[in-house]
Amino acid sequence: MIKKLLFLSALSFIAVTAQAQIQSEDFEADSMPTGWTSQISGAGEWTFGSNIPPYSGNPTFASNAAIFNDDELGGEAEPSIASLLSPPIDVTSYASLNLSFDYYMNEISSEGLLNVEVYDGTAWQQLLNVTTDVINMTNVSFDVTAYKNAAFQVKFTFDDEGGWSWGTAIDNFLLNGSLSMADLSKYNFTVHPNPFNDVVNVASDFEVKNIAIHNVTGSAVFSGTVSAERQLNLSEIPTGIYFMTTTFADDSVKKVKLIKK
Repeated sequence: MIKKLLFLSALSFIAVTAQAQIQSEDFEADSMPTGWTSQISGAGEWTFGSNIPPYSGNPTFASNAAIFNDDELGGEAEPSIASLLSPPIDVTSYASLNLSFDYYMNEISSEGLLNVEVYDGTAWQQLLNVTTDVINMTNVSFDVTAYKNAAFQVKFTFDDEGGWSWGTAIDNFLLNGSLSMADLSKYNFTVHPNPFNDVVNVASDFEVKNIAIHNVTGSAVFSGTVSAERQLNLSEIPTGIYFMTTTFADDSVKKVKLIKK
C-alpha cells in the first residue's frame, strides 16, 4: 500500500509540468545544420561529417561531430577565433530550460581554449571555459532557465590564442524545457468523460502523435493514437485508476489521470 501511494504521489508531481525537446543536433551530416551559423576571425572553418579528432592520436568520437581543426591550418596560419552558433529560438513560454552537449578540447603548450556562452536577450553569459585538454568526448548539462528570452542562443567558441593548437569538437546538442499545465492550455486539450465506462473522447487543437496509458503499478495497458473519431476504446481494461500520457507533434507531453467506473 505504501509503495502504491508513493507511485501515485510521483505521478501527481510529474503531471504538474510537461517535458519537451526544444532543439537538438547530432551533427551527423557533412554540412552546417540548417539554422546554425559560424563567425570566424582569422583562418579556418567549422567542419562536419567526421568523427576524427583534430589530433589523430586521441580516441575517435563515437559519432560525427562539429569540429574546428586548428592543427591542419599549419604553423604559419593567422590566429583563429571560431564561433559556432545555434539557431535563435523563443523560449519564453517554458517554465524551465536545460542545455546539454558533448565536447572535446585539445590545446598545445597552453595555447587554445573553448568558451561556451548563452544569449540572455541582452548579452552573452558564459557557461563553460575550458583551457586544459579534454581528449575524450565529455557530456555536460546546465540549467539555463535564468537566461530564457525570445532569442535564446548558444555560442561555442574556439580560440587558438595566437598559437598553433589542435582544436575542439561539439556533439549531441540538446535543449529541453518544461511547460506548465497552464501553458499547455494553448492546445485546448480535453479528455472526457472522466470517469468513463468504455470510451474516452480526446479533443485537441494540436496534432496528437501518441497516447500511452499505464495502470497504478506502471504497466502499460494501451499505446497508440486516437481514432478518426478522436476516441479511445478502453472497454477491455479493468475498472480502476490509470494515467494517460499524450505526446503532441512538437514532442511536448501532457499527463492526465483517468478513472474507469
